[in-house]
Amino acid sequence: MTKHLYVTRLLIPRSAEEAFRWHEQPGALEKLIPPGEPVRVVEHRPGLQSPIGDGACVVLEIGHRPLVIRWVAIHEGYIAGRQFIDVQKTGPFAFWRHLHSFIPEGRDACTMEDHVEYALPMGVLGDAVAHARVRAQIVKMFAWRHRVTFDELAHGNGDR
Repeated sequence: MTKHLYVTRLLIPRSAEEAFRWHEQPGALEKLIPPGEPVRVVEHRPGLQSPIGDGACVVLEIGHRPLVIRWVAIHEGYIAGRQFIDVQKTGPFAFWRHLHSFIPEGRDACTMEDHVEYALPMGVLGDAVAHARVRAQIVKMFAWRHRVTFDELAHGNGDR
């Protein structure tokens, strides 16, 4: 299995704690799904400490019926105001681990970093056939997510 790495960062004019809290709000994940994408949140079970805390579970459906893929992600590595991790339990990837970090940049700003490790199914064949397309989709998805996150937090729509 070949693991790939995608890292992207966004400077947000809000504290790490405020940016983190926005991600804990009900409906935040739904806002981060690009419009027109065939992705639906089916279930979101909160963790013990937080909606995104350790043990939280998100179930997504991707695609159009009858060809729907179910993606189940479990949250771990929760540190309030600083980070949480999504790990694929079942889904479209052979491996998926997404670390969301919120790094303070003074009192009123932070860098949000998405650190994604992933592997495609079918090993070398999967990479040869689909990696360029999958990587482009990941880049597009995170560009959307960062735009929404910035708009929500920088323009005063996020939770203070």
